[in-house]
Amino acid sequence: MDTFARGLKAAALIFKDGVMNKHVEERYQSFRSGIGAKIESGETSLEELEAYALSQGEPERISGQQEHYENMLNFYV
Repeated sequence: MDTFARGLKAAALIFKDGVMNKHVEERYQSFRSGIGAKIESGETSLEELEAYALSQGEPERISGQQEHYENMLNFYV
C-alpha cells in the first residue's frame, strides 16, 4: 500500500506543478481546429475521415518524446 500512496503523492505533485500541461497541449494541438476538432466533438463520419486521410498522404513523423516524459516522471518518483 505504501507504493500506491507514494505514487498518488507523486501524481498529485506532477498535477500541482503543471509540468505536463505544456507537453500535453503541444501533443494534442491538432485537436483544437480542423479535422481534429471535428473528431473531438463527434461531428465527423468514418467516410469523411477516410477521405481526409487519403487526401493527406503519409503523415510527418514527429517524436513522441517518450524518454523525456519518463525522465520527468522519474524525477517525481
